[in-house]
Amino acid sequence: MKIAWNEFGEYQPAEGEGHCDRCGICLKVCPFFGDQDDETTLAHGLFAPEPGMQNYSPLGYFLGCYVGYSRQEGHRAEASSGGLLRWTLEALLKSGRATPQGQRLRKAAELAEILAQVTGLPVVLVPHVTSLSQNPEGCDYLFLKSLDPFLNDPSRYRLLPDHLNAQETMWVISQCQLFVGARTHATIAAFSSGVPTLSIAYSPKAIGLNQDIFSHADFCISTTDLDPQAFREKITELVRSADAVRKHLGEQIPKLKSQAWAAGDILRNGIS
Repeated sequence: MKIAWNEFGEYQPAEGEGHCDRCGICLKVCPFFGDQDDETTLAHGLFAPEPGMQNYSPLGYFLGCYVGYSRQEGHRAEASSGGLLRWTLEALLKSGRATPQGQRLRKAAELAEILAQVTGLPVVLVPHVTSLSQNPEGCDYLFLKSLDPFLNDPSRYRLLPDHLNAQETMWVISQCQLFVGARTHATIAAFSSGVPTLSIAYSPKAIGLNQDIFSHADFCISTTDLDPQAFREKITELVRSADAVRKHLGEQIPKLKSQAWAAGDILRNGIS
C-alpha cells in the first residue's frame, strides 16, 4: 500500500500494482474500515492516561490552549488571527531553516545560547576568515551575520565588523573572559593572550596544540562530538577551571614562545 492523492486532492491509501495478495492485514489496522477502532478510540488509549490531559470533542485531546499574536509591525493590524501564521512563514523563508546552511546556523545558534547561559556573559562573535565572494559557506562574517533569526535574544550578542586587521582582532580576543573557536589561528591568539579557550577540533591541529600546552585535550571537542550536551559540559568545566587555566597559560606560553624562537635559530643555522 502507498499513500497517494485522489481526484478530490486528498491523501488516501492506494494499492501498489502487483503488491497486494489480499491478506487483509492493512484493513485490520485501518481506523476507517469496518468495525475497527476509530481515531477517537485510538486517541483515548494513547493520550488519556497522560497527566493533565484534557478532552474537548471538537478538538480532541490536548494539554493546553494558548492565545498569541505577532509583534512585527503591520502583522496584527492586517491579519485575521493575530498574524502568527504570517510571522512564522516569513521567519522560515527568511532564515532558510530547512536548508543544510539553515541547519548549521541553527546548531551554531544553539551553541551560542548555551555559552551565554553557562557563562552569564555577553557573547562577541569573532569572524576570522572572510571572503569577497558573498558566500556565507566560505565567510565567517556572513555566516555569523545570518545567526540573528535563530537566536532567542540577539541583543546578548555582538558581531565584530569584518574590516579589523589581525592586530585589532587579536586585541579583542585578548579582552575575552573565555574563548571558543574552531579557527586554529584564532585559538592561538587566545592561548597566547592567556584566555581560557575551548577548541572545536575539525582537524588534529587543535588536539596537538592542546596537548602541547596542557598535556591533555580536556578543553578540546571534536566536530563529530559537538552535540549540545557535550558542549555544555565542556564549557561548564572550562568556566570552573578558568583561574587555573589562566595561571597555567601564564606559565606555559612564555616557555613555548622561547622554544619557538630556539627552533627558528636552529632552522636559520641549518639554512645558512
